[in-house]
Amino acid sequence: MSSLLTNKVSSITFLLCCCYCALFINAATTTKSHNIKNNNKLTMNQLQSMNIPHRGKDYFFFDNNNLLLWPQPKNKNQHLFLRKQLKQMKISSSDEKYEIKNVHLSFTQKSNEMIVTFHTSHYNETEIGKPLIKLGTSIEQLRTNPIVYYIGSVTNTYGDSSETGFDHSVLLNNLQFKTVYYYQCGFGLNKNKILIETNEIYHFTTRSEESPNEVTVLLYGDMGILQSYNNRQQIGKRVKEFNGNGNFFIYHVGDIGYADDYPGYLYQYVWNKWFEEMDQIHPFVSYMTTVGNHERGPKHKPFHDYELEFKAYNNKFFMPLRNISTPEGKPYGHNMWYHFDFGPIRFVTISTETNFDHCPYPEGNVQGDHLDYIKQALESVDRNKTPIVITLGHRPIYSTDKNYANENGNAIGETKYIKAAFEELFYKNHVDLYIAGHVHTYERTYPVYKEKVESKEENNYHNLRYPIHIVDGAGGCIEGLNKDKDFPYDIDWNVKRYTKDEGYGLMNVKRLEKSVVLTWKFYNAGKDELIDSFTLTKDL
Repeated sequence: MSSLLTNKVSSITFLLCCCYCALFINAATTTKSHNIKNNNKLTMNQLQSMNIPHRGKDYFFFDNNNLLLWPQPKNKNQHLFLRKQLKQMKISSSDEKYEIKNVHLSFTQKSNEMIVTFHTSHYNETEIGKPLIKLGTSIEQLRTNPIVYYIGSVTNTYGDSSETGFDHSVLLNNLQFKTVYYYQCGFGLNKNKILIETNEIYHFTTRSEESPNEVTVLLYGDMGILQSYNNRQQIGKRVKEFNGNGNFFIYHVGDIGYADDYPGYLYQYVWNKWFEEMDQIHPFVSYMTTVGNHERGPKHKPFHDYELEFKAYNNKFFMPLRNISTPEGKPYGHNMWYHFDFGPIRFVTISTETNFDHCPYPEGNVQGDHLDYIKQALESVDRNKTPIVITLGHRPIYSTDKNYANENGNAIGETKYIKAAFEELFYKNHVDLYIAGHVHTYERTYPVYKEKVESKEENNYHNLRYPIHIVDGAGGCIEGLNKDKDFPYDIDWNVKRYTKDEGYGLMNVKRLEKSVVLTWKFYNAGKDELIDSFTLTKDL
């Protein structure tokens, strides 16, 4: 990613964190520049020493003489003034309208392919040509004789493109297995006339073979730009630890960036800021996502209606379903659900937001028969090839949060509709794990189906019939963690709950000669301590 905005990004992030802590801190929070210990709010003297003017309950803060306000402005005049200031900041902070940023990777359904996606604030094909990727198996090849991918590249925008910008995706195909590739993003008229390219040289490693025997996945949900610093640092360390291992990738199970929790005119700004905060991770390892409720669109006026119904999510990411057609031959054109295989695992991602009876956002329903797609993806599994089946979605089916289960452990509220849509489907097709987020904590169930527990063993399972449910919604966000008081019931199917810190899951699946072994571990963000673990073994 270009470093043009680095200084501005760092200072804005720090100031946002300071203001957030002063207003909302109720959990352990650490910023990069100041250590704020558990439950210690910033004093007014500390605020004044940080040059953050204060007026009543509002906190004004500055970055290079540009004014922002948090919490939300109280009247239209404030909105208009701040909107004008934000536009001025956008102009002053971008030295080149075709600056390439937000570089990230994702898989397709083919084992020898990769998608590279990046963002620009402007785009004019006549001036700069098509988006492209320069690729080489060494830096020398990249500079002297690169492979150039540009045919079939896709550029998307929506609404007012001067506000939303442009997202460009390029398919890399026929990749060699177990190979480190170096790449640059750019634009050009053809492979011999490249007009723009990034100064940065990124790299990724392909999987070791078509169907590797071992896979490691790092998972979390509900991560924004605030209260996620420690987690991002730990995740960054893991990415470096697995550098050169193409059988490693990341899954974010919904609620990405939390742009909708800010004033509406900051929506695209916060989305871009979240990508910038992830720029030491995204360009180097595939980053798979599920859709969450915070991707629906902005909530706080003023905002543009074209931002609603998951538009940003479906434009900024490129998951495996986008370039596939429905059975009727119509392109899906979205990221709301999909599936792919990696080694001994079939991953099936569902939408807990749209396209099923009593879904939270029927107005956001998109192209395709969601439930039939999931049914086919589960029923078509070749258990000899992919003996482990993992489903992922944002909202949980089992959580001990008082909003999702009563004292008897029965689903209530929105959860009963998600349960009705998916639990029987998961059971019939022998799903091994369902991983969700949404509740800002970590939870794990025993193997469970219709509230009945198959085994009370806590850490070692063998040839299970019921799936294990994991809530991994402690990525770190502006809303903070759930409190112990949110979980008043000791429910029979729950084996573990952790509310003290943000964190992430690390899952390893290894195929042996006569069995496959899944190992799950959850670490906290502050000290990277192991909080929970279990092993699931299945005979082959």
